[in-house]
Amino acid sequence: MLTWSGQLIKLQRGMSLLGVLIATFLLVGGSLAIVQLVSRTQNIVGIAQERFIAANLAREGLELVQAYRDTNWFSGEAWTKDICDEASSSDYQFTIDHDPVTTLFITANPSLAQQRLRITDTNLWTHHPSAATLTPYSRLISVDCTAQNSTPPLITISAKVTWQSRGLTREAEVKEVLYNWYKP
Repeated sequence: MLTWSGQLIKLQRGMSLLGVLIATFLLVGGSLAIVQLVSRTQNIVGIAQERFIAANLAREGLELVQAYRDTNWFSGEAWTKDICDEASSSDYQFTIDHDPVTTLFITANPSLAQQRLRITDTNLWTHHPSAATLTPYSRLISVDCTAQNSTPPLITISAKVTWQSRGLTREAEVKEVLYNWYKP
């Protein structure tokens, strides 16, 4: 002990138990906050990636319908052949797939199992059950053909992709109006 002007000065050696507990609490609390932040960021990035894939799959569905329409034009068929079902022209639902070579396949009023998308060995997305890998995504195309004979002739198509993720059913949907602008 030292004295200075009659006062007793104690030398402190190390930290008190209370100081150690407070430092430990702050260190553990900060570490838990960082772990939670990283976990939440990974969750958000995963959901964003799933939505990106779903939006592209929905857009691909619309592009396949456009390709089918164009194929009808160039083969001399009616532009809405197989796209619009005359029996229910206001709410026709189907899946559409492409053969890597030339053919487009339409399945009218598909079951839930037929809507599921798979990935082939050559990394093409398809509804065909023979494809190698089943994915969590399902795609359904809906067409409103009530204005196909109007002026101008048009049909409204929408592609909806649904999937299960983190305990929720999620979906992405895109819509487009197709016109009959081709005059052979």
